[in-house]
Amino acid sequence: MGVDDDSEGNAKTALRRSAFDPADLALLGKRLGEYRLDDIVGVGGMGIVFRGEQPLIKKKVAIKVLKGSLASEAQGGSSRLLEEARVANAVHHPGIVDVIGFGQAPDGRAYLVMEFLDGEPLDARLASKGRLDVLETLRVLNDVLAPLEAAHAAGVIHRDLKPGNVFLQRLAENRVFPKLLDFGLARFADATGRGSGIVGTPSYMAPEQAKEGELTPAVDLYALGCMTYELLSGRPPFEGTSAWGVIEQQLTKAPRPLTQVVLDLDDEVAALVHELLDKDPTKRPTAKQARREVARLLRAREEAATVGDPKARPATRETVKVEPPKDSREAATVLGLEGVDVPLPPKSARARARSGVMAKTQLDSPVTVDEQAPMDARPSEQTFSEPRVQTGPGPAVWIGALLAVILVGLVAFFLLKG
Repeated sequence: MGVDDDSEGNAKTALRRSAFDPADLALLGKRLGEYRLDDIVGVGGMGIVFRGEQPLIKKKVAIKVLKGSLASEAQGGSSRLLEEARVANAVHHPGIVDVIGFGQAPDGRAYLVMEFLDGEPLDARLASKGRLDVLETLRVLNDVLAPLEAAHAAGVIHRDLKPGNVFLQRLAENRVFPKLLDFGLARFADATGRGSGIVGTPSYMAPEQAKEGELTPAVDLYALGCMTYELLSGRPPFEGTSAWGVIEQQLTKAPRPLTQVVLDLDDEVAALVHELLDKDPTKRPTAKQARREVARLLRAREEAATVGDPKARPATRETVKVEPPKDSREAATVLGLEGVDVPLPPKSARARARSGVMAKTQLDSPVTVDEQAPMDARPSEQTFSEPRVQTGPGPAVWIGALLAVILVGLVAFFLLKG
């Protein structure tokens, strides 16, 4: 039943399962079709996800079942799950989770059978790291935009793109492959219209989506902009104490410039994020345009990283405060070590470094960047050159030695003459 053998594991599993509806827990160990339900691995707004297995061939699958608490709405829920299966299968792309079956449980609830993915959702990765560096963010975007472009080409709008719906599938050699999940709110573009109600997650909801306006694939690009802003900074562009408070900001407020939040972020990446976050859907890039730009930015930074370009190095702070700390301009540096946060030395130590005490390590040390200066005016790592070090006697020493020789010669001359 997917329960740990040791008592501590059993206790943790029991505590975790106590939060679920008894009707959902009753499915553990039972069969739905040819699959046995072994454990609960996820939960969403409408469904609960089990890890299942085909006992004969030992094939693992993920099975999404309508929540027990929604059993009274089983008919409507079944229709939504069936629509999710149809929409997901309308897009043939390896970056979208594969739905391989649909059925109905003995209690009348519908379920989907999907491929089982080993890895973690993107929101879990973000929670563990605080934020992602530029290279990792661009790689995730590059992999997410490909299936998103395919979905839009097939006339499908996701409508709920967010870190929790991107799964980082673990592959060999520590590689990951992002996949889009949960097409439960997705719909075909030609079926969009007014009056369907506000659907989606407020922190990633486009203004026109919040206004129940005419929806186009541009809503997914806005959500992608919100997600990218969060990946780079550690927080979404708009936060509030209520869903309506966040929605109001999505409608009326411009996000804080990303370069003011992530001080070591270059202008090109920030510009793309803000293009995605444009309130006017006609001014946002399409998925195809965004994918080309992300591929260009990623390629340039990967190439630069091989030659030690500081602009290609990942951000080094695990978290970023919205309000910059005191002396933040000097803290806005690009470190030579990935993922390491090194506090600045006291000002007296920095003064000694500038005077030459630490000159031999200048090329391997961070360089203060003026975030307000244009990119071509910012200093590079080689702004400070090594001072010339005097390795032999100075002129004063040579003059003193010469005078001493003359004096000794004069004394010897007078002694011999006398």
